Amino acid sequence: MKQSKLIEIFNSLTKKEKRDLGKFVRSPYFNQREDVIKLYDYLNRYSTDNESLNKESAFHFIYPTAVYSEKQIRYVMSFLFQAVRAFLAIDELEKDPIHFQSLVARSLRKRNTDRAFQMEWKVAKNQLDKQKTRNQDYHYKKYFLKYQQFLASKNQSRSAIPGLQGLSDELTHFFIADTLRQSCLALSYQTITQVDFRQNMLPYVIEYVEQNDFSNIPAVLIYFYGYKLLSGEEPLKNFKTLSNHIVKDGHCFPSNELKDIYLLALNFCIRKVNEGITSFKREAFELYKKGLEQEVFIENNQLSRFTYKNIVAIALGLGEFNWVENFIESFTPFLKKKYRHSAYCFNLALYHFKKEEYGKAMELLQQVGTDDVLNNLNARRMLLRIYYDLDEMDALESLLGSFQTYIYRKKELGYHRDLYLNLIRFTRKLLQLNFRDKEKVTALKKELDNKEKIAEKAWLLEKLNQSPK
Repeated sequence: MKQSKLIEIFNSLTKKEKRDLGKFVRSPYFNQREDVIKLYDYLNRYSTDNESLNKESAFHFIYPTAVYSEKQIRYVMSFLFQAVRAFLAIDELEKDPIHFQSLVARSLRKRNTDRAFQMEWKVAKNQLDKQKTRNQDYHYKKYFLKYQQFLASKNQSRSAIPGLQGLSDELTHFFIADTLRQSCLALSYQTITQVDFRQNMLPYVIEYVEQNDFSNIPAVLIYFYGYKLLSGEEPLKNFKTLSNHIVKDGHCFPSNELKDIYLLALNFCIRKVNEGITSFKREAFELYKKGLEQEVFIENNQLSRFTYKNIVAIALGLGEFNWVENFIESFTPFLKKKYRHSAYCFNLALYHFKKEEYGKAMELLQQVGTDDVLNNLNARRMLLRIYYDLDEMDALESLLGSFQTYIYRKKELGYHRDLYLNLIRFTRKLLQLNFRDKEKVTALKKELDNKEKIAEKAWLLEKLNQSPK
């Protein structure tokens, strides 16, 4: 029972959704079985209790005097599962009032109640016109409404059918925008999975957009330039154009979709920075600032600790110390409570580290939680640099030993394992190096240059170019 789809879905519901589901299964229109209501009550009480949750106890809760039947409990679980599915579908529909209203209009059109249809159709159209969103979903809904109007007109008169061009235009806008959006998604995944995606219509879509005017269709323009950027075509030009459209037309997209658009542009910036084009740090910083203003990085009143850290790192790389200090204090409350204190201490330590206020940085690093592996790794690499710069060689040797032990104990580090083990190895080589031996210095530089997976590579090269302590 614990592994069933019913339990998985039930435990995914919020407290409010569980209460609403209780009302739903008690409604005779949706459910007329008393045993389904009792199973709901049982799950509402025990679904997260691993010791009490099992089919036998659920059966006896529902049927106190009956002999246990595996078949019967499976039946009632299936009935409740179907009720949950219906509840989720209706809940989704109620969250989309325009789609809800459009379906009302479609139902009335099917019933040939022309006057009622026209009234409900106008309500749906007004709702759609008033919303700010102008993404591909907007064009689909507009097409859907125009299609209902077309069908109603066709039933009234076969000689003149108005709105046919508008119907075709909205379908075209939806198809092009969604094709380009899916293409951006495919290109983003290709960089990770190295899997090719076949998109047969894409060349025709690109050619059509290039030959026609879509200046008033943000859903097409944003993804068109996003695709151009990801495909590597005139990257600097297309990045600037995409950035301008994000600023100009960002309000036309729902927050979750706008976040993906921002990340598309930001990931491009980060790749360019990694390629050594440091001017893109400023571009990324400006995008992050604009995104924060539009609250696209805040979901369910929470900011990802990874986004929080990336913003701090980019801003500190530009020397935006006052801005960073204000950002840390203002946005820490939006971090998930589990990671909040640790992330705050780490990023504030990074702020003081960049200002070479090593004492304050070390105090804060001592408060970084051990359960956050990535922050723990980054805290140790920061301490490594501090000890080296302060010439605290005994502390550094001790840290290198404990750092290596920590990495070996953590089996889930993935590519981070090689990054940090190489950092430790090359730091030890740096400590043992005779800087007066120019041949050995040159050999170590060459070895370091040729090594790909290594954390703090630029710092190690910088230290090799300095006189020994």
